[in-house]
Amino acid sequence: MPPQRTIAIAMELNLPFQWHYGIYTGVQQYAHRHKHWHCVIDEFPQYHMNRARGAQPYDGIIARVTRSLASSATRHDIPVVNVWSTSPVRSVPTVNIDFAECGRLCVEHLLERGFRRFGFIMREHHPNDLVENSAFQQRVEEAGFSSSSVMVDNGDLVDAKTWGRTQDKILEWLQSFERPVGIFVPQGNFSRHIVHLCDNLGWHVPLDVAIICGENDPIFCESPAPSLTAIERNFANVGYEAARLLDRILDGEEPPTEPTSLPPRGIVPRNSTDFFAVEDALVGDALRFMNANLRKPLDVQLIASAIATSPRTLQRRFKQCMDRSVAAEVRRLRVELAKRMLVDLDNPITQVARDSGFDSAIRMHEVFKRELGVSPSEFRKQQLQSS
Repeated sequence: MPPQRTIAIAMELNLPFQWHYGIYTGVQQYAHRHKHWHCVIDEFPQYHMNRARGAQPYDGIIARVTRSLASSATRHDIPVVNVWSTSPVRSVPTVNIDFAECGRLCVEHLLERGFRRFGFIMREHHPNDLVENSAFQQRVEEAGFSSSSVMVDNGDLVDAKTWGRTQDKILEWLQSFERPVGIFVPQGNFSRHIVHLCDNLGWHVPLDVAIICGENDPIFCESPAPSLTAIERNFANVGYEAARLLDRILDGEEPPTEPTSLPPRGIVPRNSTDFFAVEDALVGDALRFMNANLRKPLDVQLIASAIATSPRTLQRRFKQCMDRSVAAEVRRLRVELAKRMLVDLDNPITQVARDSGFDSAIRMHEVFKRELGVSPSEFRKQQLQSS
């Protein structure tokens, strides 16, 4: 049994930010599974370290590391793991999100829905947005398209005049696009502002503008309509891995010299991207029919009949527009639906197979192995390990 350890958590939990609470949750999950850990919320552990007479109050610290905290921890020889991506301190081990992968993942989601025009709303002087936008643009260019970004002031909501200028700037930027366009908005509450501005232009979400929110917060994402597709960054995993790293350091392991970047869990699809932006209206109709009827038996004849065309015409135009067959797209959509369902442990694999349109669990297993290289149960296990 490892020795008992008292760990300070300094996460600014007085601020109502999802990522602070998420990281805290992950640390507590680690402590729950490792009984030798005892966690104490202390927003200023340096105060108690500096006042200690004799034994220090903490064996280690997980924190949004400030310069004063880092200096005090070094002076008292107490290991610290940082979970603040923009911390001014670079000399302590850090665990955070792979923001570049977040940017790429958002483009992939929009590409799968046929979007060919892309936008990114970024905050001025925000390092994470810069990294995400760079990766976002690079992935768009790799796909043969281009992306436009607009910079907004971090203090855009400080006063009415500044906010008015910001709105005018975004409206002008939005009107520069030929629709439909897919837009990534890293800041959660700002996504709702973009929906309102689109309403002011008479634009429909998602038919004219598809929006991906950078924070999967139910407060902003699930209501009112349209609900917002979001990227699940999985901050709980950051907390869990920060705790695991700190435990290893306390066991004598040398701390890493480079930050640990963890991939996001994935995209949580909602109404704001529930649209297939393809130039061919016939193919768009087919995609919408397929997406609405995935749980039912689907073949080319049925789909063609539903949209009043011939199977041959549908196959030809689908191949020209999507560069894959109708059957391949049906499989892809079913795999994506099954992946979302597998994350929920309450869904037995046989039910997932049935509800995502596969003939049987065996058939779903075959498709998963061929398309993803893992079985449905292995995929579920991977998702649980990263949560």
